[in-house]
Amino acid sequence: MSGGPGALPTLRAKGVVGNPNLPRELGVALGSDPDPYVRLHVSMHPGLTEAERAAVDYEVKPQDRLRRLT
Repeated sequence: MSGGPGALPTLRAKGVVGNPNLPRELGVALGSDPDPYVRLHVSMHPGLTEAERAAVDYEVKPQDRLRRLT
């Protein structure tokens, strides 16, 4: 696996954002993650309030797809 010093935390963040049981506090914290993938998924997470989701800096591109939370 390649990546710099921040690669492992980013991979962990990518792994947890799809969890439907993501604790709200963690979702809020991940809303400022440097990875746009993580921020996009956090912005759509049903466990956050509308205000918390709106506070996430993200951009939805035409090619973006969100996987279903299971």
